[in-house]
Amino acid sequence: MPIERTLIIVKPDAVQQGHHYEVLDRFRKAGLRTIASYSTVLPKDLVNHHYIHVRENVGDEIADRITDFMISSPVHVVLLEGIDAVDRVREMCGPKSQPRDNLPGTIRYEFSSDTFEQADAEKRALLNVIHSSDSVPNAEAEIKVWFEGFAPQLLTWKREKSHIDDVAEALGYVSKDWLLSIAQESNERKILYHGVKRQADLEQVLREGVLPKTPEGGYCSFWATGNSLFTPMEDSPLFCYSGNREHATKTELRLVMVRYEDMDRNELDEFKPHGQLQVHSVVSPDKISIVKAIVAHPEPESHGRVYRQAAE
Repeated sequence: MPIERTLIIVKPDAVQQGHHYEVLDRFRKAGLRTIASYSTVLPKDLVNHHYIHVRENVGDEIADRITDFMISSPVHVVLLEGIDAVDRVREMCGPKSQPRDNLPGTIRYEFSSDTFEQADAEKRALLNVIHSSDSVPNAEAEIKVWFEGFAPQLLTWKREKSHIDDVAEALGYVSKDWLLSIAQESNERKILYHGVKRQADLEQVLREGVLPKTPEGGYCSFWATGNSLFTPMEDSPLFCYSGNREHATKTELRLVMVRYEDMDRNELDEFKPHGQLQVHSVVSPDKISIVKAIVAHPEPESHGRVYRQAAE
């Protein structure tokens, strides 16, 4: 049986009610592995791209309702892996759009009772909890959009340029507004980012959480907010500083994400937009999400070293 990867998006209605924790636990108990995940408020252009088939099939009014719903509050996007993952996840979610049309025990049936009639009467989108890829080709295409697009496929850092402008220019197909929305979400929802370089470190994070290891100013871990995520400095999560930087290297990097409000307030810096925070206590594994990437260092150039990041 083939090992496959598939995409799920836990929609705003489920996230608002805290159902995403139970939803993810169902997949874990079914033997499916979470490869990467993140929570975010979606940019409108991405949602329009994802639901372009809806616009083509049922028209602008319904498509606009779905878009408005999907950008109304955070979603949780997850990359799952397992045997026959696409069909199994689809079956667990429920393949029918209307929750009651699915079998009892499926995620849509259990977590929503909404109907097309109710949604149409209230001129809104149907609240059906979750999206899952419906075929292997669609899963592959969606993973590229939602992960290789969000955790950018190719970033080029240049110190003399505006960081957000430079990232947007290097990506080409990702808008500056999208990157700004990541920084804005970090500030508004108080999302912190922490870089993890080595496999051994990742295993420890998954097992014990993020520990206060750095001795500067008392043992602590460093976390970025807002635009500082995109700043090419040695303490920025997207800047890989291991190894000999005078020669080309390639290192795996994981971004750990956590909400400031979920953290232990003891020995915790006050939240600083677009800044770096020192955390002096352990950030436990149950509070974090992880996005994996590969960071490469090309040879230094005459006008400063150039850094690239490629999403895996």
